[in-house]
Amino acid sequence: MMRFLLATALCFAAATATSEPMTFKRASSGGICVGCTWVAAAGEITADTPDAFRAFLEKTGVEGHIELDSPGGNLGAAIALGRLFRDHGLTVSVGRTQIVDGFAETLQGEGTCESACTFALLGGQERWVEPGQLGVHQFYAPEGQNLPTSATQQIMGQIVLYLVEMGISAELVTLASQVPPGGMHFLDAAELDRLRIASVPRDTRRVEVAEGGLVLRWEILFDSGAPEKEFTLRCSHEQEGWLLTIRDHSAQEYIYYFDPAKADDMVLTIGEERIPMWQAHHIASGVDDDVHWMTLGLPVNPKDHTGKRFFFESNDLPRERGVLSGGGQFPDAATLDAMLRACGD
Repeated sequence: MMRFLLATALCFAAATATSEPMTFKRASSGGICVGCTWVAAAGEITADTPDAFRAFLEKTGVEGHIELDSPGGNLGAAIALGRLFRDHGLTVSVGRTQIVDGFAETLQGEGTCESACTFALLGGQERWVEPGQLGVHQFYAPEGQNLPTSATQQIMGQIVLYLVEMGISAELVTLASQVPPGGMHFLDAAELDRLRIASVPRDTRRVEVAEGGLVLRWEILFDSGAPEKEFTLRCSHEQEGWLLTIRDHSAQEYIYYFDPAKADDMVLTIGEERIPMWQAHHIASGVDDDVHWMTLGLPVNPKDHTGKRFFFESNDLPRERGVLSGGGQFPDAATLDAMLRACGD
C-alpha cells in the first residue's frame, strides 16, 4: 500500500502543465554520420509519456541520441522515462529541433530541459548538456495541495535513490529544494561537473613533437575506438598566430555542397562568446585518402583563454553543419608557453 501511495505522490509532483504532451519523432539532417540522426523529444512529460516512449521503441527503435526540449511535467513519469533511457543505453542531450527544406537541424542555443525533465535526462547513459540548459526547483503537488511530511520524506528518499542509481550526486536534491516552485535555477558549468551530470568525454589531448615543433593533438573517437575527427593546435611564426587543423574521417559520407575554401560563415565559440570567422581565416584544405581536412588561423590568442572549452563551426548548412567542425579545450599557460618556444615555422 505504501508503495502505491508513494508512486501516486511522485506522479502528482508535477512541475508545469503549460505545453502539449511530449512526442517522440525521428529527425535526420540527411547525412550519414555520427549525430546526423536523432530522436526529437519535445513537450510536457505526462503520466502517459513512458508508455508512449515504449511504443516508439517497439515501432521504430532509436537511431542516434535523444534530444529533449521540455518545460518539465510529471516527476514520477520523468523518473520512469529516465530509467528507460538507461535500460536501453541511450545518449541524451538538450536542444530544439526544427525542419528546414525537409531536413532537421538543432537550433543553436535553443531548447531547455526544466524541472522534471532534468530527472529524465539523468537517465542517459551519456548526457550531452551545456551550462544554462537544465533547470531545477522544488517539486510540488498540483493545485497547491500540501503533502504530508511523511509522504514528502518518502518522495525525497525515492529521488535520492534514483540519483544514486544513475551515478548523480544527491546534492542535486538540496540544490533544487532551495528554489521555490515558481522559480528556476539553471545549472552552470561548475554544478554540472560537481554533480556528475555532464558526461566527461575521454581526454585524448597530448603534446607531441611534430611539424618541426611542439603541437597539441586530440581526437573524437567512434565507439570502435577509431578516430572520427582529429585536431591539431600549433603556433605559427609565418602566420603570426595559432593554427587549428581538423581532419574529418566521416566527412566523405555526408559532405555535399560545403567548400571549405569558400567558407565565409564560420564561427568560433568560447564560453558564451561567438566569434565570426571568414575566408581570411582559411589557410588550407583538401582531401587525403578520403579524409577531408582544413587548417585555419584562430582569431584569438589561446593564452587569453587558457583552460576554456571552445567549439568551431565550419558552416551553417543544415545538412553539413557538423562537417569539419568540432571543439576541444585550450591548454594551460605553461603548455602554451612551451609550444610558443618551439614553434615549427
